[in-house]
Amino acid sequence: MKSNFMSDVNEIIGHGPHNAQGRARKHNRQCGEGGLATVECAVELQDAHYSDQTLAALVERHGWRYQDATQPQNGVERLFDGLACDGMVVPDGTRYLLANYAADPERCRYIALYAGWELLGDWDGRNGSPEEIASRLNERAEHYARSERIALEAA
Repeated sequence: MKSNFMSDVNEIIGHGPHNAQGRARKHNRQCGEGGLATVECAVELQDAHYSDQTLAALVERHGWRYQDATQPQNGVERLFDGLACDGMVVPDGTRYLLANYAADPERCRYIALYAGWELLGDWDGRNGSPEEIASRLNERAEHYARSERIALEAA
């Protein structure tokens, strides 16, 4: 029987949850479904790297969602409407803003906020609690959305 090595590797490690540092972690089914709603999830999240805690705070407290629920370390996204002119592909001008650690994958120290390829800001995760960093990032995203809508109306 011939075995494909990479498919075996992906089957073994490719589907397990990992934290932003790339290390495998335990995953509680209730955590995936209920977020911070259970005590077990809160304890598991408390032990996670601060980058994972920051992403989770954006999801749980500010309405963001994981770009890929099977690999939450890939970042989060939030849809904002009215940020661009109406078009054929996106008739209501909605755009996703993205937050991730792509620019700092080794340490996961700096979380960055993007509108497409445009960097809107980045924050050092050590300069506050994960909840504070998530709140600052969310405030910046909402400020960007408001200013884009105002600029669009003025045009």
